[in-house]
Amino acid sequence: KSIAFIMSDFIDEQYEDKLRVMSSRHDVIGLKIYDKMDMQLPDIGMLEVEDLETGKTQWLDTSDTLVRHNYQQNFMHQSELCKNIFKKSGADLLHLRTDEDYVKILQQFFIRRRK
Repeated sequence: KSIAFIMSDFIDEQYEDKLRVMSSRHDVIGLKIYDKMDMQLPDIGMLEVEDLETGKTQWLDTSDTLVRHNYQQNFMHQSELCKNIFKKSGADLLHLRTDEDYVKILQQFFIRRRK
């Protein structure tokens, strides 16, 4: 057995089976990377966004409270879904924001795990 780290935003589908297989053989620790802007849209008016996988573009009115609320709810839903997938697979998941010190987070994780 080895410790395997998977670093991703985990905004994907159909990785549950692969994660379950890998977790059955190895100690898997997911590192979900996200930015402050992933959590909450700033109120900056109209914003053109592009899906990097499909190339599809769309305009968002970030001054609309409902648009910002839905964006935040989508982030929370995606995070909860990811957490449940890892838990169900028997793997650990850490959330790392891009402006945080990942070394401290990993140290705290391994200290808690040792107990």
